[in-house]
Amino acid sequence: MNSEDRISLAKTAAKSVLKTLTEHDYATVIEFNSMANIWTGNLDLQPMTDANKDPDNSSSAFTFIDNLGPVGGTNFTDAFQKA
Repeated sequence: MNSEDRISLAKTAAKSVLKTLTEHDYATVIEFNSMANIWTGNLDLQPMTDANKDPDNSSSAFTFIDNLGPVGGTNFTDAFQKA
């Protein structure tokens, strides 16, 4: 399986998890490859409102996930420190 297949599966899985959450649940998304990046730019958890899960909303978690790509290495340390 090439890395493009894995990233596609990971995106589907992440969005599937977020779809189970409601506006009463809070979450964030952390991208990690060579560096770690956080969906909102900070560690504040966000309510999982319809807007935050809307793929047509350019600042939603879904859009952040859709824009992820298989780039760089896997820097678990940076990601875990931010989490």
